[in-house]
Amino acid sequence: MEKNAPRSSENKFSGRNFIYKSRQSKFEARIDALKGHIYDCTDSRQVDLYTTTTKEIAVYAAITLKNGNDVRKAIEDMKVPEMVLPKDLPADASAVQKRQWEK
Repeated sequence: MEKNAPRSSENKFSGRNFIYKSRQSKFEARIDALKGHIYDCTDSRQVDLYTTTTKEIAVYAAITLKNGNDVRKAIEDMKVPEMVLPKDLPADASAVQKRQWEK
């Protein structure tokens, strides 16, 4: 065993290489709806975890935030969506046109 390696039943030799397993606790999300959805780069399933976690965060944002679908789209596309502002109504617009524009 190496001189500076901590002694633990989790640590062991594999052939000529020393395998050290950290005792770091598993990360838990603060939000109950996202529990179990984490970004973890230490697992062989990291691509699947990344994809499902990103989708769950996007869905959570869409459900809980005002204008959350814009946030969801930004998360899924990994870029800020371009918002096109509507043109102003002409000064002589009728009351019906003004009501339709406000919708």
